[in-house]
Amino acid sequence: MPFTSPFQSTAAGPSTATASSDDDDTSSETTISEIGSVFDEDPTKDYRTCSVTMNKILRADLPEAIKNIIFGKLNDATHRSTDYALNYYLVLHLLLLKFRDGTFALENQTPVFRDAPGFAIARLLPAGYVKSEHCNVTHSALPIPTAFFASTNLAQDFDLLFQKSHLALMQSYFFGVRGALESSLTAHPVQKALFQSLIPCNVTPQKYSAHGLSSAECQNVANKIQTNIGNMWKGNKIFKHLLNKLLHALLSIHLAPDREAQRQEAMTKRDKGKSKDKGKASIKPFTRNAFRNIRRGETKKINSYQAKKEQDPSNPKWDSKIQHCQSRIDRCYHLYKNSVIVSVEDQEEEEENEEAQAQSNLSRRRLRVLTAVCRDLLLDDGIAACTEDHIKKLLEDPQQPEVDCCLNLVTRLKPYIPRKDAQNSLARVLPFCLLANDTLGFTGYNKFQRKLLPDPQFTHQYPLSLSAQTIYYALDRGPDRLIMYSYDGSVLISATKANQNKDACYNSIFDLNAV
Repeated sequence: MPFTSPFQSTAAGPSTATASSDDDDTSSETTISEIGSVFDEDPTKDYRTCSVTMNKILRADLPEAIKNIIFGKLNDATHRSTDYALNYYLVLHLLLLKFRDGTFALENQTPVFRDAPGFAIARLLPAGYVKSEHCNVTHSALPIPTAFFASTNLAQDFDLLFQKSHLALMQSYFFGVRGALESSLTAHPVQKALFQSLIPCNVTPQKYSAHGLSSAECQNVANKIQTNIGNMWKGNKIFKHLLNKLLHALLSIHLAPDREAQRQEAMTKRDKGKSKDKGKASIKPFTRNAFRNIRRGETKKINSYQAKKEQDPSNPKWDSKIQHCQSRIDRCYHLYKNSVIVSVEDQEEEEENEEAQAQSNLSRRRLRVLTAVCRDLLLDDGIAACTEDHIKKLLEDPQQPEVDCCLNLVTRLKPYIPRKDAQNSLARVLPFCLLANDTLGFTGYNKFQRKLLPDPQFTHQYPLSLSAQTIYYALDRGPDRLIMYSYDGSVLISATKANQNKDACYNSIFDLNAV
């Protein structure tokens, strides 16, 4: 079905636009991204977005049948892009979780990924420690053997994991119609070994190649995900955060057991409270100001009812209203007094607990000092094997239980910590970050966990990036093809032609003045 663009002069359209549409054609919502203003061609302007209804930005002179076809094709492209993004995230998370199930090794100087029992989290904790009931993970990632990085080529290839070049190769390997070139896989043996480790999970080469999208549309989706990953791992904030929180949690468990038991008990009570019927009304203790406000309001009502009673003494309702207000004052006063008594008792009990804990637990300030000592020893590249002398040198007035605990933690965590010049590499710190997240979940410190990859969004469709090429592919796909023309009357026969005639391409569908 031919579809002709207008020939009148119009300001140049934007180079990109983002659109997402729902199944309902009449209520489709679109997000349009433009560089600066529609009439501003300065490429240095920042991107700005706004949400509008698709009907408001389509050309008003389009026939209704053409509009329905456009809606259908954009919806189809959005669905395909959403499926592609979800499968992309699936493969990413599977690759990340493989580090929990195995590790890299060398066979005849060739890297392979071997399945192996993970690191037992219980080795970092006191004997008999009971894990959190909300955690089912008992083993975590193993450290990458140091010998694996003896080869410079393998080390460089390993550092590329989850970087843009690795994600591009992953995209070709699992999503490409032709698959990844064997020469590319041979040049990146570490990445090839990691890809092949997913075959037992039924994720084979070209598993998701039947997506029906053009390479430009696939790249638009991949670019957004790659940008999100790059923003998450900019610097080493995630690594430093997890290192500090993990050391603090482990030292608290080892050296402040009573306080840790009290925390676990409080968490259990909190979880039980959440599971209770929310329909039941809960009586909260009254503060002094709350009680005074209630008493003032009810007293004012009583005075009003007494004045009305004097004017109408035969009506019995005034007595019942006065009695109701007085009973509310008495009830709230009772709750207020009880809350004061309970708070005093809680304060006394807390003081008694603190006195008892002070005898068996280290202070929080001392735990912070030990956390700093362990962190310094772990990050010191000059210390290959930590000894008691290293700890005593950094720690003022060291006690033997403190030294033993720090030595145990540093010894077990040291193989996970990369050199300082490699701590910005996602792949190098990934085994430690997995271990830290799993250990924090194991011990109930879930609030300190960090996301290692962006989460897929299953509740809504992903925005469709509408470049000129994407518009061409969307309208050219499937039945009822829409043919677009440039302003000189020539047919836009390819995505390259559409990209060279962005103005005509956008004006074929959208009213840029409305945009």
